[in-house]
Amino acid sequence: LALGERIVGTAGGSGEERTDPRRLPEIDIRVRNLEIQKHWFGGLGAHLKRIPDGLSLSEATLKGGSFEGTAHGTWSRSGEHETTRVFFGLQSSNLLDTLNAWGFEATVSAKSGKASGELVWDDGIDGNVLGRLTGNVKINVEQGQLTTVKPGAGRVLGLLSLAALPRRLTLDFSDVTDKGFAFDSIKGDFEFRDGSAYTSNLALKGPAAQIGIVGRTGLVARDYDQTAKVAGNFGTPLAAAGVFAAGPAVGAALYLFSSVFKESLTGIARGYYRITGSWDNPKIERIAAGQAHEAPDAPPESQH
Repeated sequence: LALGERIVGTAGGSGEERTDPRRLPEIDIRVRNLEIQKHWFGGLGAHLKRIPDGLSLSEATLKGGSFEGTAHGTWSRSGEHETTRVFFGLQSSNLLDTLNAWGFEATVSAKSGKASGELVWDDGIDGNVLGRLTGNVKINVEQGQLTTVKPGAGRVLGLLSLAALPRRLTLDFSDVTDKGFAFDSIKGDFEFRDGSAYTSNLALKGPAAQIGIVGRTGLVARDYDQTAKVAGNFGTPLAAAGVFAAGPAVGAALYLFSSVFKESLTGIARGYYRITGSWDNPKIERIAAGQAHEAPDAPPESQH
């Protein structure tokens, strides 16, 4: 990691000697442009203070043309055990621009987006961090479109499954928007554990449909195991297509749809879908309401 007007960093390898945070001095970082693996992350400012067991990140800011983030946390070591804990907040005024700048496939275009949470992992920073992450992240995206998704693209949590649903339903949304499937909001909470991100309340609300998703996005395995409920509003292509059938609210996933989604998913036509398979080639199939219990709604340790 080199400091200066421009900074270039690469992910660490598992064979590298680990740095003991207890032996590092206080660090003050001011970077005009941060580049990691040919992706631009804006200006970075951070101050790490010494504490008895390592370093404390008292303040950090990351600012680009369309985004601004803040963070604080600790990097500590006790014996041979090393832990990193980060609390963060991120706001974007142009989500499409932000995703492009960071090297993600732009599955979502929106006027604004927010994310916040706490992430914890052991054994420092290296290429295997995703498999060790624990913590929680909340997202809130307002006023946008789900854009075209192509195989092999970079993913952001479970949003690919939302983007893939309309085209897999073989419905025509061209009268809604020529830029993609329009939505008013996308909101959800994610729990990170065992190399996966779990959600029990990922919800999209839009003029044509409302979609709720529960289940798992595999960050290491790069796969899905989710159940979706789609409710089409009367008079829209979803309802006119006549492809949905209502069913009894049974099973763990359906219980979540009625209890976790406090503002129920409204609409005349309803259908349930299973989303499985890899990120590159997800399998989306319509299921009966009673089959939704097969979908995991949370990590085993977190189920109630």
